Amino acid sequence: MEKNPQFELTEPGSRPKLQKGQMTIIYECFERNGRLALTDLVSCCDRPAYRKTFRNRNTDITKSVLYHLKRMREGTVGRDKNAQRPVIREA
Repeated sequence: MEKNPQFELTEPGSRPKLQKGQMTIIYECFERNGRLALTDLVSCCDRPAYRKTFRNRNTDITKSVLYHLKRMREGTVGRDKNAQRPVIREA
């Protein structure tokens, strides 16, 4: 993976029903902005609503976003692995 890859939703407007949390905030960033570079996505997510979900306030937000991108790529957003299609792609 390149240093600042770009990502986009594979099917914009198809957000699954989620609890309000980190994954929802990531979806909202994609829905507002379309294609985003990793650094831009991290900046979009870096707000109090995202940060207050951390158990440890020293959590690296970039690692958190990368974790959720991995789940979105694997199709494990609220489901078992491979139970759904990937919802993002590297652009």
